[in-house]
Amino acid sequence: MNLKTVIGTGPTSQTTKTVYLYAGSMLIATVSGSTTSYFHEDHLGDTRLVTQKQGNSATVVFATNYEPFGIDAH
Repeated sequence: MNLKTVIGTGPTSQTTKTVYLYAGSMLIATVSGSTTSYFHEDHLGDTRLVTQKQGNSATVVFATNYEPFGIDAH
């Protein structure tokens, strides 16, 4: 696994540090402040689901589905 860290300034001039966690070339998680987001890919490498830890459970913050030939089903 490897880590990449980005430090940026947002519109309120507050500095935000985001750590990107990769397994090979696949992004598997980001950590920004106290928020950790997990990226779930399908067999083709497309991100289908993004979850965030909320206490002892996970909350879906992004989900998508594709039809044949890559058409977004939503």
